[in-house]
Formats: sequence, structure tokens, C-alpha cells
Amino acid sequence: MGGSSGGSQIVGYRYYMGMHLALCHGPVDDITELRMQGRAFWNGSVAGSNPKRLQIDRPDLFGGEKREGGISGDIDVLLGEPAQTPNDYLQTRMAGGGAVPAFRGVVGLVLRKCYLAANNPYLKPIAA
Repeated sequence: MGGSSGGSQIVGYRYYMGMHLALCHGPVDDITELRMQGRAFWNGSVAGSNPKRLQIDRPDLFGGEKREGGISGDIDVLLGEPAQTPNDYLQTRMAGGGAVPAFRGVVGLVLRKCYLAANNPYLKPIAA
């Protein structure tokens, strides 16, 4: 009684999520910054490419694994162009490979199972 079993102990959690975020009506010419809880995690330009896949690597944006994590992973930026095609990640996630609309006229982000938090299960707001 009272002794330790010598087993492993959980000291924190990592949270991952794949999702489609609709930002506004489109099309738009460019997106130059992405923010999470008011903190910029990407700066650049996606003009002239639709979709554009961003590789995000900011795991310490909110203090890393000892605090509230950050954000890492691939994000597709959809500018809402008239010729926008259905997103391949969303197509693979639909039950039975169902038809997914192209979301033409909608500016959005598709997070491909990104790391979004540590030790805090609440999603922080994401904006462009």
C-alpha cells in the first residue's frame, strides 16, 4: 500500500484538429497574415496561387508544451476564386469519399490535422 508501481505518468496533452474555416466572402486577391488569439503565426503572400499550402511551424507560440502550445502543420489557403476546385483533404475526410463542394466565393483555411494546443483543450480564435 502506498508504493508506486513504477509505471508511466501523463504530464500533459497535445491537441490536433483537421477543419475547414470559412473566413469571408471572396474572391480576394491575397492574404498576408494569419493570427491565432491575436498573435501572428504566418506572414507572407498567397497571391496568384489557389490553393496555396502553408507549412506552419510555431509550436511555441503560446509557451510550448509546458504551457499552452502553439500551432504546427499544413494549412491550405482558399481564396474563393470562381475556378476553385474541391479541397483534396476535405474529400478524403468525407464518409465514403463523398462529394465535397469547391466553396467557390468563400475564402477559407483548411487545417490538415494541425497541432493547435497543449494542456488546454479550448481552441483559440484564428483570423486572417
